[in-house]
Amino acid sequence: MSISDADMAGTSTLALAPEIGRVARFRDRAAMFVMLTGSILNVLALVGIMPAIASIAKHFADHSTNGVVMTVLGYPLGVELSTQLMITLLNIGIMFAGPLLGLVAARLGYLRVLPIALGVYALAGSAGLYLDDPADLLLSRLVIGLAGASISICCYSLIGARFQGTERSRMLGYQSALVMIFGLIGLEGGGWIVDLGGWRAPFAIYLLGIPMLLIALVAAEPAQHQAIAAEKSPGLRVLLPMWPLYIVLIPFNFAAYMTSVHLPFVLTGDGIAKGSLQGHIMASSFIMNIVTSLFYGKIAARFSRRWIFVLLLGIFATSDMIIGLSNNWVGSMVGCWVAGLGGGIMTPFFVNIILNRAPEAARGMAIGLMYTMMYVGDFANPFFVTPLRQQVGNHHVFALVGVALAIVVVAQALSRWTPVGPDVKQTA
Repeated sequence: MSISDADMAGTSTLALAPEIGRVARFRDRAAMFVMLTGSILNVLALVGIMPAIASIAKHFADHSTNGVVMTVLGYPLGVELSTQLMITLLNIGIMFAGPLLGLVAARLGYLRVLPIALGVYALAGSAGLYLDDPADLLLSRLVIGLAGASISICCYSLIGARFQGTERSRMLGYQSALVMIFGLIGLEGGGWIVDLGGWRAPFAIYLLGIPMLLIALVAAEPAQHQAIAAEKSPGLRVLLPMWPLYIVLIPFNFAAYMTSVHLPFVLTGDGIAKGSLQGHIMASSFIMNIVTSLFYGKIAARFSRRWIFVLLLGIFATSDMIIGLSNNWVGSMVGCWVAGLGGGIMTPFFVNIILNRAPEAARGMAIGLMYTMMYVGDFANPFFVTPLRQQVGNHHVFALVGVALAIVVVAQALSRWTPVGPDVKQTA
């Protein structure tokens, strides 16, 4: 099925001309390229500036008055909190606007929204190259979160329209592997960029949105777009049968992001206090992400949804137990690697379920709601786990979460019901 056929078959994407020959093939390949690579911009939005956070904090400190960078609704924001918001605002934008972005993309057309989102991404993402005011920089991080979410929603929805069954699972796995590869490059290479060019240099990474924008424009002709009529774009009610899946995404991601949120504190307690060494250990888990992402298509074809869900829970339970029962950095590193195995399967698994179960006209909104629920779990983790970690200890808190997950693994393995929907293979 060509991209032109897929887009003309659905009302939520931009129809391509039924041309024959070189131009049609070129557009088809351009659309394929954007589908599979667009989501790498989302991970770069997160990891691109992480190595520069310390330098950005110094920049904020230079603009502060008695340690206060700015005042928001009467609340003074200090240097540390303002710097943390460089990451947090990115997630908040996605968390609150996910379903709305999906609805807008579905109504206007994914290949129409995608170039706009890429342009906004490049403009907002590169703000650090030319802005000095901390408030403006923080606002740009909120905007890039919205743009990055829009890009991923469009790319996932286009993959859903283009591919079916085993082929869709394989493409989602390949896309996830590309995301992890660029995440690894961003984490490992970002530090060098900061050392060579200063804190502003990593913001140039976001200019990748410009060539991607040009490729997206090549993929289709805007004049042929047919927007979805309001009555053909269903509301959230059509997603109600999927509510168990959306609800379970919150505690699932709460548990899945234990290493991302708390491992630096564990490693520091284990004697690995140098940030660069911690970065190498955490980045090495991306290698495991890449491996399982590449094999996701085979995993989805072999196992049912319920058993893949059990596998994921088991992986994260094992990871937490290894970290929890160890007493040195080696065990913490191994636990991080095990968590990486689950990280490579997690996103394509849930995206594939949603693309299979959601009505075609509601896929964008369904993916957007998925992002919202995932980020709610991620956002809630430190508020609940950090106080517990401070009470029981860095390793012990992982052990407690690991035991809780192990109980869920056993319960899900013995139960006939699963929150991820009908117990069928992902290829169905």
